[in-house]
Amino acid sequence: MLKIFCVFAITVTTVLSFKLPEHFLALGQDYAFSVVRLNFLQAYAACKRYGWTLATEKNELQTNTLAEEIKANKIQSVAYWIGGFYQSDQEFLPRWIWLETGESLNYTNCYYISYSKTTRF
Repeated sequence: MLKIFCVFAITVTTVLSFKLPEHFLALGQDYAFSVVRLNFLQAYAACKRYGWTLATEKNELQTNTLAEEIKANKIQSVAYWIGGFYQSDQEFLPRWIWLETGESLNYTNCYYISYSKTTRF
């Protein structure tokens, strides 16, 4: 099964042979970028609407590929959403997970934005 990945500005997705919906730019062969600014839940819902998932960066190669595509397309956004989610529910140990799979987010070349500061983890 071929998956589409969606990244949002504060967004990206794997591109197939069909025309992308309005407000999405193709980033190479693997991603699409939303030009609409959405919060995390809105970005997640927008991806789901098209049967896509937010992008995952599980290693340096994936991070570099995504960064190169964003740079090559002269996208000015300084931040975008990917599929990492901080699970802080009291029933679970607080941790970063990939929202789509529930797997622990072990690759940590990312930043997260809080209300008080931007932090690298």
